[in-house]
Amino acid sequence: MDILKNSRFFLFRGWHGCTNNNCVVLGETAGMHTNGMCKCLPDASRSQLGTLGSRLQALLPKVEKQPEGNELWKFDLLRLTSKYDMSGTLIWSEDDLEFGIICNDVFHWGCADVEDVHEEDLPMLEQAFKDSDIYGDDLYCARKRGMRPQGAMYKHIDKEAWHLFDACGPERDPKEPGNTPKPK
Repeated sequence: MDILKNSRFFLFRGWHGCTNNNCVVLGETAGMHTNGMCKCLPDASRSQLGTLGSRLQALLPKVEKQPEGNELWKFDLLRLTSKYDMSGTLIWSEDDLEFGIICNDVFHWGCADVEDVHEEDLPMLEQAFKDSDIYGDDLYCARKRGMRPQGAMYKHIDKEAWHLFDACGPERDPKEPGNTPKPK
């Protein structure tokens, strides 16, 4: 990933960065920082994400010449983030750049939850957005877990999309702790 560190200025030209520790845009900077993850990509506009995707495509020929070729899938994930405007649900760890989709309260109430995204998951993630653009992130998580959302979650999903979530797994027991019956 050295190519990204060396190309930070090219990728994020025109972005201001944030005061969070280890900002994606600014990189590591000296001095005091806000605790928490960088919010530059999750808070980016669709236009900024589109520009970032174009800049990443310009870097691909350089990256492909790098010996760490199996990291290229992360560029594809960033392209999907831009294409389907999922910057608000994609998170990553700063140390090892592992990715996940936030699915808080989708399967259990009061639960901070994430479903990992790995290279082999990209086709499933993209298919979930093709099947249901607006619910693609939650649909991906449900399909990956083989589990339907909790019953109360269905009231936040258009009825036309219920069948997609129903196909993800068996019906959940409404008596399950933290679950409620699916609306009719």
